[in-house]
Amino acid sequence: MAFPWVLKIFLAIFADNVSCCGSRRKSYLIVNAIINIFSIVLLMLFGIMLGKYFILGCIVLSQICMTWCDAVSDALIAQASRIDLKRGAINLNTICIFAFACGGVVACSCAGFIELSYEDDYDPNILFGVYIAIITVLLIASFFLNRDLEPEIILKQREYENFKSEKMSTPEDGIIIEFNSSQDSGINETLCQALGRTFR
Repeated sequence: MAFPWVLKIFLAIFADNVSCCGSRRKSYLIVNAIINIFSIVLLMLFGIMLGKYFILGCIVLSQICMTWCDAVSDALIAQASRIDLKRGAINLNTICIFAFACGGVVACSCAGFIELSYEDDYDPNILFGVYIAIITVLLIASFFLNRDLEPEIILKQREYENFKSEKMSTPEDGIIIEFNSSQDSGINETLCQALGRTFR
């Protein structure tokens, strides 16, 4: 079940370079959370009926979705940490490690409680239901994700900051602004026109 996590780096690269529904963060979290919930629901409904291969497929699909969500979450943490350059990364990493530790403790405690409390077989759908509830929280949180953390928005903000710090020259025919970056020249030209200056 750990095999999909080997693909985490490739899923992260794919999400960074291919936009889905105009987003490279929010949409991937929403889509993967929905697919994850759908796969577990299918497992609960048809797992016993369709056999072990169907169960294996549902679990692997669920793990791939969780791996993808984890890769996107890491990217969001890295971007959010840049807001506070001095202590942002340290604070966010501390919170993430604490959350992982709490999750491990809770999971191990629940497993031990179930093992000691149920002498006979217990219904695994109870645990699947808890898992679905947790993924549902992730899905709801994804809808409220700050769009300022999207790579496209960050790129435009950097372009605007570069615009304010660019060198300006004043030849005889007027003021000319020179841009070092050729990216998103349409935005740069619009800004120049708004200021009544010549775009180069």
